[in-house]
Amino acid sequence: MVNRRMMNRIGMMFGAAVLALGGIAQAGPAAPGDRYDLFGADYARVIAKATALSANIDAGTNDPAALDAFGDGMAALAKRLDREGGPHDLACIYRGIVKDLEKKRRDLARARDEASRTSARIALSAMLADAALVTPAPPEG
Repeated sequence: MVNRRMMNRIGMMFGAAVLALGGIAQAGPAAPGDRYDLFGADYARVIAKATALSANIDAGTNDPAALDAFGDGMAALAKRLDREGGPHDLACIYRGIVKDLEKKRRDLARARDEASRTSARIALSAMLADAALVTPAPPEG
């Protein structure tokens, strides 16, 4: 059973996550250094998949196979960015997301009560939303 103190704590964590996300702007239109000409389709896939997975987690759906595929795709894209001259900082961020995804999935799997599961889902969803936010959007115009 979730007590009032735990619900307040969850509410505070959710509020902090919302504030953090509100303070993060999407990377915005691709800049020349983003190599959108070479990686644009990959960036679009990251944004679409991360956004969809985040929405699914928010709705209470946990699809381990889809999360595995997303993590594998992010790891492969990070390697490709390094190999083909993409933005080094973005490759590093993507590698960090892959590690964070593994940890957050373990946290969700190990959660034993509803409050822990809710907290783990919020953290996982926020991390997926952040993955979409840091990925270059298509160029304007």
